[in-house]
Amino acid sequence: MPNYQNYVFVVDTLGQPLSPTHRARARKLLKQGLAAVFRTYPFTIILKKTDSNGPGKS
Repeated sequence: MPNYQNYVFVVDTLGQPLSPTHRARARKLLKQGLAAVFRTYPFTIILKKTDSNGPGKS
C-alpha cells in the first residue's frame, strides 16, 4: 500500500475525485495556475480546466 503522505488528492472541476498525484506534480499544477487548493486537510487540489479527452470521449 502506498504511503499517502507523499500524495495529494485531486478533484476535477465538477468535484469528482481523481487519482492522487505526487506532491511535486501538485506543486507544478498550482504554480502554473492549472489548479487551486480545494481543502487543506487532507490536502486536496481542484483542477481549473477539464480535460477534453475525459470520460466518454475518445
